[in-house]
Amino acid sequence: MKLKTKSKEGQKEFVNKLQSLFENPEAIVPQCLEGGFLCHFNGYRNKVSRMQSSGSFAKYAKSSDQLLRALSETYRIVQDESVPLVTYITTPYGKVEYARRGEADPAVLAGVQHHDDVIWRMLAFSSLVRTRKVRIFSSTNYYRGTCKGTPPGMEFYTDAFRDEEIQFTIDGNTIMVGSEGLSLKAVHMGSVTIEIFENSSYKTLYRLMRHIISPTVENDFAFTFDFLGEVTSSMPGDLLSGYLAGQMDDRAFIRNTRKKRLADSVKKSVFIIGDAYYTDVQAFLDNFENLKGLKSVRQGLEAMGKGLVMEEANERKVLETLWPQNKIAILKEIFPDQDEKYLSRLKGGPMEQIQQLRQKAREEEIDRITSVESWSEDSAFVGNLIMNYLKAGAEETIKFGEDAATNPARKAILWAFSKAVSVDLSNRNWLFSDTDKSFGDKLAPLMAEILKQPTTGKIDISALRPYIS
Repeated sequence: MKLKTKSKEGQKEFVNKLQSLFENPEAIVPQCLEGGFLCHFNGYRNKVSRMQSSGSFAKYAKSSDQLLRALSETYRIVQDESVPLVTYITTPYGKVEYARRGEADPAVLAGVQHHDDVIWRMLAFSSLVRTRKVRIFSSTNYYRGTCKGTPPGMEFYTDAFRDEEIQFTIDGNTIMVGSEGLSLKAVHMGSVTIEIFENSSYKTLYRLMRHIISPTVENDFAFTFDFLGEVTSSMPGDLLSGYLAGQMDDRAFIRNTRKKRLADSVKKSVFIIGDAYYTDVQAFLDNFENLKGLKSVRQGLEAMGKGLVMEEANERKVLETLWPQNKIAILKEIFPDQDEKYLSRLKGGPMEQIQQLRQKAREEEIDRITSVESWSEDSAFVGNLIMNYLKAGAEETIKFGEDAATNPARKAILWAFSKAVSVDLSNRNWLFSDTDKSFGDKLAPLMAEILKQPTTGKIDISALRPYIS
């Protein structure tokens, strides 16, 4: 037992507070929500009233009733008018000091001696809570007990929240704390629902539970959290215990619970996109236009033995998950004509490898269906520009042309090509002479018409023949 000394001023203040208890000792007894002949609280009120009338507080010093014994001990302190030493008990909500003159239960004694404190006064009945399973609810304007499990009225919760400076709104029989994001619902004693939203930074239930004393107060609440509730309905016990003990605020608990449920769902082979979940792999894949028809992807996901989580439909994430084990099977299904050895040598991520293969397939298709007949090395340069353009686009073709334009005729052809595809080469003026530009300007309309031709079959460049030897 740790003892603490009190100054004379502190002793006087402490004794004065205790003295005020005996001016109206019945105030420490809560009103009963049921009442009746066998009501424990009414019974105590009658006993305390008789003690006050007879002035017989001292005679209960050895009573087996802890409340009466604590009143008797406390009365002795008032008579002594001295309390040089105090000790304290530790509760989930802080330390409570008290003085003793006998063997009364420390918690009960602390409750009696803090009769004017909204929270600690309930401790006076902690022994009754343990033995008779009663419950007590206390706030500034509400002090009630129940012998039969009757829940408190809405006014208790609103008063307690005001005591704790927790902002709230009311909708019917529901008190709402916060307004946005996911929410936790806590139904107290089958009556009032407290809905706590993700944007709340309070420790709502921890602060509310300070105002309740019950055999197991957390068991008086029924909790529901709708996120993935159909998949995993249980509340994570370790998180819930920590939250109710005030170790995290509302926001942290809700977000941590969400993470835990996501992890549990993944273990159960559930696939999640945002707030939507899928227990069927094909239903999940229907969200991905490029993947939903691939047997190799569906079989790969089914073989994982776990699910997948993403905030929004992300094809890259699906493929990256499957790639280490399923790369060749997926690529062979998409590109059946490609050699497996070639596929195994591809570098980069899944999307990059697929893009490489698509580009390769496109180039091979263009080579297969398109041709340009030339009559000289310079006209062959025209054909190479056109084929590159069809395969890689204008910018890549310009880069190719810059390297291959090794004479004035080819520079003029490149200038004409840039005009036809609307690529500005003003930042490359150093590459072209005025003659190259002038000649290229004459060829540009012809080049533009050539590029309008269908890309299947032979592309006719003979219109350039009078200008290119």
